[in-house]
Amino acid sequence: MSEAPATLKKTGGYYGTSAGCCKDARTWGGRTLAGIFEIAEAGGKKYFFRLTAPDGTVVAVSPLFNTIKAAAAGITAVRENAATGLIVDMSRSRRRPLPSGRLATG
Repeated sequence: MSEAPATLKKTGGYYGTSAGCCKDARTWGGRTLAGIFEIAEAGGKKYFFRLTAPDGTVVAVSPLFNTIKAAAAGITAVRENAATGLIVDMSRSRRRPLPSGRLATG
């Protein structure tokens, strides 16, 4: 039986899940995480998420969502699609995607 993924929540300055808690959400059990999705409120009961690298660099920012649940669903969609998504170069060089995810020139 597989365990449901833990949800990261910040409470009293600590990030916690069903698996435990830590002071810095970028490390878990002494290991650095690959990235972190952070849900934030944009005001007016709108929410967005951002993906940050281990060094804190913001890698991506979502559009606004009406609920936290919708923002979490957006994170799930990104997580499910990012690993299998093709890289398509839409620049002037007109490169075409290869099945491996590398870009071909010409």
